[in-house]
Amino acid sequence: VAAGVAIFALIAGCALYFYIPAYKFRATAKYQETYHLAFSKDGIEFKTTTIHSELKWDVYSELWESNDFYFLIQAPRMYTLIPKRTFTDPAAKQAFEEMALARLKSAKHMV
Repeated sequence: VAAGVAIFALIAGCALYFYIPAYKFRATAKYQETYHLAFSKDGIEFKTTTIHSELKWDVYSELWESNDFYFLIQAPRMYTLIPKRTFTDPAAKQAFEEMALARLKSAKHMV
């Protein structure tokens, strides 16, 4: 009985951890939209077919960078994720970094 319960718990845990988030991602229309980002000295403009908003730089406190992403930190566990592939050339990426670093308190590189 204990082995049966353990196997059931393992299967249920795997479903909750792997299957359900992937299913929710595919089933949620807003995650399938193409986002258009425009960066300026005032903030970041987000556009999709259903969203048009602008966030000011002062809502962010830090810029974290990994090999593939920028994380604009708002609060613990709250951030805006920007893929580095968003930038079409090194000059655009450099301009974003300079703009962000001029307006944020700190920066951190993560491995």
